Amino acid sequence: MVLHLTIKKEWFDKIASGEKKIEYREVKDYWIKRLCNNPGDETGEWTWDFKKFDEIYFKNGYSKNAPFMRVKHKYTVENSGMFSDLRIKGIVFAIHLGEILEVKRRPKNFI
Repeated sequence: MVLHLTIKKEWFDKIASGEKKIEYREVKDYWIKRLCNNPGDETGEWTWDFKKFDEIYFKNGYSKNAPFMRVKHKYTVENSGMFSDLRIKGIVFAIHLGEILEVKRRPKNFI
């Protein structure tokens, strides 16, 4: 299974260079539904049965020519209480990144 994420240039470059090894997402309904299997039940309680992703496709922006990267997913997503690069103090999802499989940058003549 592939997880598609659009990210800002700062984070894209840090992942591509190998400096950033974990991608974070704030625990909110949207991310719970994208990252968890059967995320809610009839009582409204969330379960933390995380989907297993093989790869993550990162795209830097929404342009059809935006830089693109494929990264092997190293570990399961986890619910982490640590501080993150999201600059929030709440609970976050930590998506552990593995080997970078492919990076495609914008063409040199792209304006």
